Amino acid sequence: MCPLCTAKDANVVNLGLTRGSSDIAALLLKTVKPVKSSWNMFRRKTKFSDLLKEHPEALLASHHPIDFVHGNAKLQDIVKTYTLPTLLRNGFSLQHLDAMATDQADTLACLYRAYGVGPCNSAFEINALQIKDRCRNLQSLLALDMSVEEIKETGLNLDIFMKRGATLADLLTVPLYKDMDSSDSSFAEFSVAWGPTQSQLENLGCTEQELVENITEWDFASIPQRTLPAEPCTAQSSFPVDSSHLFRGLKLNF
Repeated sequence: MCPLCTAKDANVVNLGLTRGSSDIAALLLKTVKPVKSSWNMFRRKTKFSDLLKEHPEALLASHHPIDFVHGNAKLQDIVKTYTLPTLLRNGFSLQHLDAMATDQADTLACLYRAYGVGPCNSAFEINALQIKDRCRNLQSLLALDMSVEEIKETGLNLDIFMKRGATLADLLTVPLYKDMDSSDSSFAEFSVAWGPTQSQLENLGCTEQELVENITEWDFASIPQRTLPAEPCTAQSSFPVDSSHLFRGLKLNF
């Protein structure tokens, strides 16, 4: 009630100020009507996306997550407008977010770019199996923009990329570590980060020196030669394994 209106017959509106903000916002949206005029007849009808842009907090307070889905809200707009804790606090589930994305792989890409890999996986209990199921092709997997460090933390490995047809050139586009530009990484750094097996290196074409040097900045000639052990390496030996004669002198971290 308006505190200035004391008359019993005053023309006032009860906004329910003793109730929660959600009830107030809902009441306002239901009771406040635009004034009809000839100009209003030609105005574009207000869309849900307009309310999301102009009144995000009131919209969130007065609507259920399913209303955002029915209102054709876009996930990319949702993550730009609200923080991850806000979405969780207001009951948004991964299913709601999937319904507002292009596909399930796009959901992960939007969430990871906006909030980070770790926080999203923890908040929505996303595991490696779900990521594999959502990202059925290499393009969608690379679109997640995860570093090799984050890929391993999630429980994935090099094998999932190779099964989706990744080449050495594709793998070089994946940063090795979070918040670090690794575009000029060496072969040793690449090997340490991914931990490839000898079979995987061969399938990637890494036994062809000319092919690799054409794709990368790796200069094999500058890598110092090492002396091979006099006795054969055992399973307990700490000596690295050569992938081929062309790689003699390279320290491959298997």
